Amino acid sequence: TAMPAWFPLSNLQFSQRKLLSRLNMKRNSKGGVTYNVTSSQNNSNSSGIGAAVTTKNGTVVVSAGTHMPMEQRSYFRVGILGGGIAGLSCAKELMRRAQAEGIRIEVVVLEARSRLGGRLETDSSTFQFQDGSSFPVDLGASWIHGIDHNPLAMLSKEANVDFVTASEEVRMIKGNMEFVDNDIDDYTGKLYDTLLDQAAEDVWESEVYTMAERSQHAVRWYAEVLPKNAATGSGTKIPRTDAASHRYSSDVSIDHAMGKVISKHNNRRIFRKFGPQEHSLLLWNTKNIEYALGANIADLSMKFWDSDERHAFEGDHVLLKQGYSSVVRHLEKQLHSSSNINTKFRCELNFPVTKVEYARKTTTSSHPPIGRKLIELSDTCSVTGPNEKSFKFDFIVSTLPLGVLKESVAMSNINSNSEEKQGGVIFEPSLPFTKVDAIHSTGFGLLNKVYLQFKDPFWRIRSIFDDDTKTLFGNASGLNPHHYMFFDVGKSLGKEGDKPPILMTLISGKEAVACELMTDQQLVNQVVKTLQKLFTETLVGDPVAFKVTRWGSDKFSRGCYTFLPPGATDQDFQILQSPINGNGDSLTLEGSETMRLFWAGEHTTALHPSMAHGAMLSGARSAEQVISTIKFKSNENIGAGFERLIPMVLFRKKNPFTKLQCALCHRFGSRVREGGLLALQKGSRQVLFHNNCGEFSPEVEVKDGQWKSLLKAVNRGKHINCCMCGNSGATIGCSHENCSRCFHFLCAENTGWRFLRDGKLFFCDLHRKFSNHGENECDQVSIEFYKSKFLSGMPLRCAFCWEGNMHSRGEMLAFSQQRRLMTVHDRCARYTNIMDTLDDYTRMIDTNYKNLFEVLKRAKQCVHCKRNGATIKCAACDHHYHYACCAEGSSIGWNFSKKGIVLKCCQSNREKSSATTQQTIISKNIAELPLELPAGLFQHNLFFSGAARANGEDSEHKGDIAVNDKVWERTTRPDEESRNFLHQIPSYINNRDDNTSSSSSSDDEEQNTSSSNNPMLMPLSGPTTITADSSSSSTEQQQEVIRVTRSSIKEPWDFHLSLAPSYKSQSNHLIMDYYYHQNHSSGNSSFKVIKVNEKLIGSSGLACMQEIITLLQHANVTVDFLVESYYD
Repeated sequence: TAMPAWFPLSNLQFSQRKLLSRLNMKRNSKGGVTYNVTSSQNNSNSSGIGAAVTTKNGTVVVSAGTHMPMEQRSYFRVGILGGGIAGLSCAKELMRRAQAEGIRIEVVVLEARSRLGGRLETDSSTFQFQDGSSFPVDLGASWIHGIDHNPLAMLSKEANVDFVTASEEVRMIKGNMEFVDNDIDDYTGKLYDTLLDQAAEDVWESEVYTMAERSQHAVRWYAEVLPKNAATGSGTKIPRTDAASHRYSSDVSIDHAMGKVISKHNNRRIFRKFGPQEHSLLLWNTKNIEYALGANIADLSMKFWDSDERHAFEGDHVLLKQGYSSVVRHLEKQLHSSSNINTKFRCELNFPVTKVEYARKTTTSSHPPIGRKLIELSDTCSVTGPNEKSFKFDFIVSTLPLGVLKESVAMSNINSNSEEKQGGVIFEPSLPFTKVDAIHSTGFGLLNKVYLQFKDPFWRIRSIFDDDTKTLFGNASGLNPHHYMFFDVGKSLGKEGDKPPILMTLISGKEAVACELMTDQQLVNQVVKTLQKLFTETLVGDPVAFKVTRWGSDKFSRGCYTFLPPGATDQDFQILQSPINGNGDSLTLEGSETMRLFWAGEHTTALHPSMAHGAMLSGARSAEQVISTIKFKSNENIGAGFERLIPMVLFRKKNPFTKLQCALCHRFGSRVREGGLLALQKGSRQVLFHNNCGEFSPEVEVKDGQWKSLLKAVNRGKHINCCMCGNSGATIGCSHENCSRCFHFLCAENTGWRFLRDGKLFFCDLHRKFSNHGENECDQVSIEFYKSKFLSGMPLRCAFCWEGNMHSRGEMLAFSQQRRLMTVHDRCARYTNIMDTLDDYTRMIDTNYKNLFEVLKRAKQCVHCKRNGATIKCAACDHHYHYACCAEGSSIGWNFSKKGIVLKCCQSNREKSSATTQQTIISKNIAELPLELPAGLFQHNLFFSGAARANGEDSEHKGDIAVNDKVWERTTRPDEESRNFLHQIPSYINNRDDNTSSSSSSDDEEQNTSSSNNPMLMPLSGPTTITADSSSSSTEQQQEVIRVTRSSIKEPWDFHLSLAPSYKSQSNHLIMDYYYHQNHSSGNSSFKVIKVNEKLIGSSGLACMQEIITLLQHANVTVDFLVESYYD
């Protein structure tokens, strides 16, 4: 309905009574305004502005064009959805800022639970000290990560909460009260970190991708399946969704990226030497990462999973002795005490929000004058809860958890009359595309805790905890590895002389979903069984008290905290926190528009996501945004010459066919040295540029995330060609007054300039001063720059070995030191040992080197070729060599990638070293390869023996892994070349290659062997050993399979039979052809099954153990088998 010409109401000269009458309203006895609906008015519209109508249930509705009159008030009212730490922090900051500015305001917190705190909850009723007093435990967040300058730590101190700094040292137990060897523990930890670093580097380097190689399916919401399944305890398939087309990139999961690293040439043989201990430790390191984000590594973005790490607060990581609820109560008390006539605080508990309106058309009124102009008061926003009770607000701040937002978005796509539509919050109007897209793409993880109080502290054994500060022990037994670590809560948080025997274990990701489908007692029994495996020589009884958390099934949280899966980026945090109004998102609207719906919570901060202090800071940020909007200051920088960054996904959505290319350097995608590819908008114009290409252009200013004059630099660069590469976009000119040379950012760095070190004021190589450079500092330059300084056609030669380009010695690199230049092979520089040459100064260059010019001074004559430049010295004598004179292929044949840079040129020294290593390190025959473990124990099949096998099985299960009736997609991992990273691996583990029989198997043989993560589905290629059960009575007529079992999860399967030796046996039409063999020394008999019902083992229908079991069951043969599975 078109608005009448006489709107707005403030321009009318009518009396108030007449205005209310025309709107079918009147004043009630309390002075409020109500609808005056009569039967005659229900069917007419004399006002012409939209009539009010009473429905059957008494609800009053009006036509769309009507401006609803706001209730009379002279203060702003702000509604905060959610009473967690983000909501309470927002309320506190709103009241503080409003009081300081003289703004009258009422803050209303609407909380669905019967308590405040949200995912900060302390249980003080389940556990007790020995004196009978309550022992508090945190069911949600429990740590403050980094207390230096952390506002949450300061608030906790105000609340008189005691900090406990628990030891982070974890004592690894492999079962039967045996400890993991410390050397192997340290090594596997370093190896895992190396794999992560190499995988990240590879992914960041490969911006170009093909659709065939792209792999971005991931679980993005673990709790999605829980509400309809938790009650029945049935199994479920957790949905894995692909990234939207405008989010396609080279990013993959951590699991996929690490698989590529392992499968690369020469990188997998190390995994073939691992025994059960190493496999368990690699698995433990994986679980440690998954705990931090509540997600499995198969679902974590390799590029962005730890993007917040550089913003972490320094200082100790502490526990709160009195629990987080003490902080929440203190914050609530502060809010009530600061409430007064001008800044009011109100809290509504048990108010689950069902509907949020943020673009209502209402009349307005003015705030009392305070000496500056403020926006008009209005009831633009409304929040509806139980029994249609509603509140009207000027602004709303949503701190709803991401899981609730995901549920709300999912429910909005279901027909309103559908029975499936339940839960979630209705937003009116619907959220803009940018917000919905970010909510869909970002991940929400799940982490649950199990607390157990025992009668006696059976684990506090002096041999395990050699001092009173150690409180952590890890599960490296291979049994139930999702209970990967146990924390002695009673010892850490107990009182002097009263430390109750309370343990806590953590469960994350898919395993947390599986555990929520179990009863409390089933889960507790599983944990107890794990402890019994670790502490076999002590009595592990049933707990006297326990507490299990179920955050995924909690309808007011629907999970725990945020993570970034493949397809999501750290820019999504910016989208999730951007305010909106009825016209769209603040990221896309002009700065003059008034925002109405603001956002806070741990999912809205790029600096500290998934953290309690991140949620707290986000609340304060949203409060600042509301106050700025009230004061007409929203986006005030825009319009003052500053340009606005927009999310890349929004740019790609609007420009699907535009190449992702920097407008300055013309290179594609985000790059290591040029930085991330950003999208910028001013008016209707949008451009892409690399962060460093733009930031180091001389006219560009960057202030608080705002960019100025970037478009000016792009326009100027169109007419300037780079003096190095010849392409346009060269905006970085030499600052010398008589020099007109211009460069791109990367071309300038390739001359030896380092902007992060040398500053933005650039000087070319002809006018550069070197007074600030270190004596031995050298800078890598491009080969093109090196060639430009010498006569054309001059061959490149290594300064160490005097040879030209040779593939076996690596890439030829160029370096400068002041005005000196040199070229050297990558491996000649890398494996030099007379001085340290590797430099970790910056990751903007793949591998930084230092001291190369000093190394050249100290180089000696090579013993082998008699030429100078030998930089590799034998550790046992004074002989010097070039790399090629002592590496593989030479008479010495030293393998640097396996054995490190500590050369031993004498055969006797090498044999002695090898023997020593074998005696001290290899106490067991680790060459024996265990069976592959079920996929649920470790999402990465390449970490098991038989690592990096091809995933090309020709079966109906191809591409999937079946575990406990759940089918989860498996990602293929193509094999490809890369630089070798094994030079970082200690020599003692590599020496196993020379002392284990498994090293004889070739990579080609391994590549052609198919495998599965599930032993029940592991292909069988030949006879299966069947061991006769000697304890059973054996007769020719009694032919029945009793059970199929194995003694541990790493052992082969055994068929225990009660039948007499014979060539053929038949039972209910089941015929097994086998060979019989008796071991006379041990008295044991064994049978090698060749066929079952004339079908050859390993053929179609009998390709795996599961198919054999199915056949036995169909033949009505008794099969009582125990599967050592993922849940046991």
